[in-house]
Amino acid sequence: MAASGVLAACLVAVTASSAAAGTVTKSYVCGTFGPQFPTVFTTTVTAPATAKRGTTISVTVAFDTDLISYSGKDAGEQVGNMTILLGGAASGSVVANGLTTPAIPPGDTWKMSGGTAQVTVPNVGDVTFTPDRYREPYPTITIVCVPQGPVGVAATTHVVP
Repeated sequence: MAASGVLAACLVAVTASSAAAGTVTKSYVCGTFGPQFPTVFTTTVTAPATAKRGTTISVTVAFDTDLISYSGKDAGEQVGNMTILLGGAASGSVVANGLTTPAIPPGDTWKMSGGTAQVTVPNVGDVTFTPDRYREPYPTITIVCVPQGPVGVAATTHVVP
């Protein structure tokens, strides 16, 4: 019985240092200077479950949408970034760069993954991560997707002294 209690304590300690991922779904409007189109983003943000105050952590982001890719996409064909809003024991925002499309067959939905941002956690407490604007720059234009109203918190990191 005592051994199982020690094992349970070890499992809790391991779980506390693992990654915390969460997914939120929100309506966005995307466009440039011309036509705009609505879509729904389902965004997953992954961050460490715990971190020490003053350390720099990596936060990753990926999303899927309800937009159908009728012609398909090659892997890496689209490159973009997403702003992540910080809340709770941190404030401001960071940009997750490096979002790219995987190979998307015709008829599948538009999705991107691989976005990463570095965040220095300044205070003890819970730091929240909320997805915000998506940008896809091209030589002469930038496609911007803006959430329609507040987006929910996708992940939280508990910062300890």
